[in-house]
Formats: sequence, C-alpha cells, structure tokens
Amino acid sequence: MRGNDEATKLMIKFTNLYKKYPNGHEALIRIHFHLKKGEMTFLTGHSGAGKSTFLNIAGSLEKATRGQAEVNGVDLMTIKRKALPAFRQRVGIVLQNPHLLPDKTAFENVSLPLIIAGFNKTETKKRVHAALDKVRLLSKGNFLAEELSTGEQQRIALARAIVNKPDLLLADEPTGNLDPDLAREIIQLFTEFNQVGTTVLIATHDIELIKTLPYRIIKIEAGRLVE
Repeated sequence: MRGNDEATKLMIKFTNLYKKYPNGHEALIRIHFHLKKGEMTFLTGHSGAGKSTFLNIAGSLEKATRGQAEVNGVDLMTIKRKALPAFRQRVGIVLQNPHLLPDKTAFENVSLPLIIAGFNKTETKKRVHAALDKVRLLSKGNFLAEELSTGEQQRIALARAIVNKPDLLLADEPTGNLDPDLAREIIQLFTEFNQVGTTVLIATHDIELIKTLPYRIIKIEAGRLVE
C-alpha cells in the first residue's frame, strides 16, 4: 500500500528514462526524477543539455525511447493516441517564444484551448477573464497580440497555459527573452500559481534569477541529471 500511496503523491515519475533520436543523439540518459504534486522545481543546464526534451516528454509532446514515464498517474509509454488530448488538457505549457496569433486579441489567444476543448461561450468568457486577471492583464483583453509588449505577450501565453486549470505547468525558458525585471515578474506569477496548488516545473539557464528562491534546483548535463 505504501508504494501506491507514494505514486498518488507524485506528479512526475521518470525511472531509468532514455531518449535517443534517429540521428543517434542521446538527449536523455538514465534519468531518475520524481516531482511531487504541488511542488515547484527548476531544471537548469546549458543549451543542448536536454532540458527541452525533458519537458517535451513530460508534456507528451515527445515519447521516450525506453524506461518509465508517468505523469499525473498516466503511463506515457503506453498511452493511446486518442487519450492524448484529455491528458494534455491537464498540462499547461509555456515556451520562450509565446507563439501568439498576432492578428488575434489577447482574449482570443487565451480562449483557444477552451474552444478546442468544446467549452461554451459563457464558460469560456468566465475562464478567460479569470486567467487574464491572474496575470494582471484583464484591461488588455481586447488588444491585438502584436500590440502588446514582449513581457505582456509572455504573460498572455501564461494565461493561455493556465486557462484550463491544469494540474501541471511546464515552462521552457519562459524568461529567456525578457530583461531581469520582467523575468522576475514572470517567475513571481509562476510562484503564485504554485501557491494555489499547481505543480510547476521550469527549465531555465538563468541561475542568477533563481538561486535565491526557496525551490529545488535540478541540473542536467549532457542528458544526465546532476542534483
């Protein structure tokens, strides 16, 4: 029973995980990693160390070559294609490039995941307004994405990632294009989401930004975890 109890407390469980690409590159090697539900952790390492591959596997955007990969109780090594959309609705992903639709408003960009999931207009409006409010951009809902500053665009991307109320929030270099002050603002938003129960895993190379924060920091070097 203890093993089962422990499993229910874990958001991410990687065991002896490998990722090898067709060109022969080993992006992840013998990864053992546990992330508890409700925890916030940083994944650091140089460009090309394996951070993005790590997050892509956690978000089911890529599949590991072998090993065990469980996220939110789902076995990602055996999950059926038809079950992926439901799984991905429980995971929010933020990238270094916000990838907003420039000719759509902030409201429209944030609403996309809800439209895809089939929410009605009333619930969509309610959730989008709540998400915009959480990132402190409710007043910019009718602005086109291309009219927003770089920092505002990243906050809109964050609102889009959390509008589905995900259990897990993954971020790949979310502050990479921002100046230090804006970067701190974005990290503060992540901590606020974590404080209300969302599990957060952020990949970043900016050690100066995170070294004073009270969260676990994991380092990856050449595809191997060094804690």
